[in-house]
Amino acid sequence: MIQLKTMLNCIDNSGAAIVECAQIIGQKRHASIGDRIVVVVQKQRGALAEGMAASSGAKVKRGDIRHAIVVRTRYKVQRRDGSVIKFDDNATVITSKFTDYLY
Repeated sequence: MIQLKTMLNCIDNSGAAIVECAQIIGQKRHASIGDRIVVVVQKQRGALAEGMAASSGAKVKRGDIRHAIVVRTRYKVQRRDGSVIKFDDNATVITSKFTDYLY
């Protein structure tokens, strides 16, 4: 279950390493696997120091606000067939506003 201020790993090649949940899209309190959320990029992948710019190929930078889809959660999710899914971390994939995978 992902709620506001939850820190998540970004597992695409957008250049973001860690993002923070800023809003859950829809009338939900918690987001689960497959839900759309709004995130803020907290840390870039490949940044040498906090004040230095990351690699020139990065598509997002620290502080950017983007839409994302939750793909992994630490909270257990039970399927209809009775199997339970649990991952080791919380992760997202950054998308466009219209759920097209940009990166």
